[in-house]
Amino acid sequence: MANKWKIAGYLFSTAAVVLLISLTMNIHTYYIKEMESGTETVSEVCDDRWDEDTVSTLMCHPIKQEKYNLFAGILLSAGFAFLCFAKSSEIKTENEPAISEN
Repeated sequence: MANKWKIAGYLFSTAAVVLLISLTMNIHTYYIKEMESGTETVSEVCDDRWDEDTVSTLMCHPIKQEKYNLFAGILLSAGFAFLCFAKSSEIKTENEPAISEN
């Protein structure tokens, strides 16, 4: 059973790494990479048009919120990986034979 907990820990660790890469790409695209026009980033465009029209607000809001979902996913995946590895080592120590002092 300890091996299955370790496998689950590796799966959650992999999920955390994939979500971290996705978050990094999201931040790069939103704040650093310039748009096709070559003059502004998505962040600058969304900040400039925030009050102007509803369509840009509806388009910018989900893009802004996506990074929070990715960050929460990273925390959950890393937490579950930690719990799985802890459970694996707990089961491993319980199954070790006790040494008698006779």
